[in-house]
Amino acid sequence: MRKHFFTAFVFSILFFTNLQAQMMVPVREEPRHKPVFQNQFVRVLNVWLTKGDTSLYHIHETPSMFIFLTATSLGAQLLNENPVTTQTQVGQTWYNPFLTKQIHKVWVNSDVPLHAMDIELLYHIDTTKAYFNDQLLHSYLFMETPVCRIYKIELEAGKEIAVQSTPAPIIPVILDGTLQLIYENKLMEKKTGEFCWIDQNRKFKFINKSTQKAVFYLYAFR
Repeated sequence: MRKHFFTAFVFSILFFTNLQAQMMVPVREEPRHKPVFQNQFVRVLNVWLTKGDTSLYHIHETPSMFIFLTATSLGAQLLNENPVTTQTQVGQTWYNPFLTKQIHKVWVNSDVPLHAMDIELLYHIDTTKAYFNDQLLHSYLFMETPVCRIYKIELEAGKEIAVQSTPAPIIPVILDGTLQLIYENKLMEKKTGEFCWIDQNRKFKFINKSTQKAVFYLYAFR
């Protein structure tokens, strides 16, 4: 009897372990981490989760920049470890080189959904000129990482920023507000939580035609 019980117990453990392994996916294949942009340098994943929603266990192994775009209560659990809860903040951003791969799942505890971005770095961008110097009015260097410099810009209503030549490829991410962007002779509107890719040695202009201040980051890659 004990032998049969032990055999069943071992089998159940092996079955559960195999089921977990089958449910692990690369982060780009996890249904709530949707690839929305990719070129030779980066792959951008747009992440959305609502209350009661839990991601699959997914694998991070590509160096990445992360940014939270909503403030919410987030649960997370590394594989075979205890769950933890954290409070995200709008604009919270960091770099993880993933020297060893990370496997975890995440979920939302509050009524506020999670909106985040995972910018996977696919190829080293060979430039040391990620400084904008005096080109970026209304801005300051918010953070410096091994892969990019992050500028924070607070653009008051009626103001604009014009750059004649970008020193590096950049990704602007709108934290709050609505802006008009002129790039490659096209006029675009960018709202809270949206982004775009701007190549190196290009000119662009952001214009705030709203009645409210707009806040955004510029990720200048190097």
